[in-house]
Amino acid sequence: MRRAVAEVLSTARHDAGLSQVALGKRAGVSGKFVGELERMEKSVSLDTLARLARGLKTVTVGVLLLRIANTT
Repeated sequence: MRRAVAEVLSTARHDAGLSQVALGKRAGVSGKFVGELERMEKSVSLDTLARLARGLKTVTVGVLLLRIANTT
């Protein structure tokens, strides 16, 4: 599951043209945490995933979850 989250989050972040720090600021988490998710070092809660989706402003949490589900 961590691999799917990492791939989907990284792709969505790049598509939005955001750095890890910029996404972190928008989502209320640290850029370090975004990097840890993308490197599969940390797990993410649904609440934080929803905050990241809002920070991306290009996808909803539902879309992120569907992409993650289709990646696993």
